[in-house]
Amino acid sequence: MADFVIDTSGSAVQVCFPGAQASVLESLNRQREEGRLCDLSIHVQGQVFKAHRCVLAASSPYFHDQVGVLCCHLYATAVM
Repeated sequence: MADFVIDTSGSAVQVCFPGAQASVLESLNRQREEGRLCDLSIHVQGQVFKAHRCVLAASSPYFHDQVGVLCCHLYATAVM
């Protein structure tokens, strides 16, 4: 169920979906676990972790900077 809020000037409508953030994160994590739509592999001490570039960039200033560099190279798929 969505909550609708209209400001007093009537020029903006805000729609809130309670639980939407958790639902999106759960879906992204499930996709990652299944290896679906992952566009980045991180290699750490011989292990490979598949990830979503946008999630890493949004979650960490370090990865934001690293992913920004990789976005310039269309075929880059790993951060070492």
